[in-house]
Amino acid sequence: MSAPWIQIYASLPEHPKTYALAAALHLQQYAAVGLLVSLWSWAANNALDGDLTHFPDRAITRACGVTKNAARLIPALVEAGFVDQDERGRRLHDWQDYAGLLLIGEQQRRDKHREKMRRLRATENKQLPPCAASVPVTKTAQGGHSDGTVTRCAIPTVPNPTGQDNTLHPQLTPAVSAALAGFARMRADKRRPLTPETTRLIVKRVQQLSAKEDIQIAILEQSTVNGWSDVYALNASKQQDKKAPPDHSPGSFEHEAVARMSRLRDDPTKGED
Repeated sequence: MSAPWIQIYASLPEHPKTYALAAALHLQQYAAVGLLVSLWSWAANNALDGDLTHFPDRAITRACGVTKNAARLIPALVEAGFVDQDERGRRLHDWQDYAGLLLIGEQQRRDKHREKMRRLRATENKQLPPCAASVPVTKTAQGGHSDGTVTRCAIPTVPNPTGQDNTLHPQLTPAVSAALAGFARMRADKRRPLTPETTRLIVKRVQQLSAKEDIQIAILEQSTVNGWSDVYALNASKQQDKKAPPDHSPGSFEHEAVARMSRLRDDPTKGED
């Protein structure tokens, strides 16, 4: 925001009120003009509405830069007609004439800010999923009387993408939900946040690519690490890394193969049929 400014009329140095103020404070005419400009400039920053009621006398004298005859300053401003004072308080006289454009500009700035925030909220609301399943809910007040009927969305709320909430997808394990949360955070950092529909499609895609928990986690982590907006199947090397280790338990094929090789090393004739 640019610095506030006020209007100064060309007639101010020769105005009878300026002469009266200079005489009351025993000042040169140019000093009285500088005093008034200092007061109005201070008010533009601290009393935009021109109301001086809640400011102590010391604050006003310091704003005017007056050190001599400080006790006489405010009565002199009132007598000269630069400050209005009554039972309601004190205000700068005809402040609208000096700061009118400043007040208009400030109001326009506030209106522009409100409009900007309105458009921002409207944009955020457009990103929310439409409620395709609304149900009427009757609010009942005390005494059993109906307090009106409102429409409430029946779609469950979207889980926090930064947590491990899998309320929308209870079929996911906590570990897969954690990987999905990491993927969602990555998408949000790239300014492409997940919506409930895209989350559902991502989950469906992961489950189509693999039914194994460790593969599902690897798929999601692969996209997170590479910054991909979608999920893809693991390459062959990564799939091989995710295969279960050989089963060497007694009775398994691997166990019998190892035992046979051991017997052949001890007596090669035992391997002949």
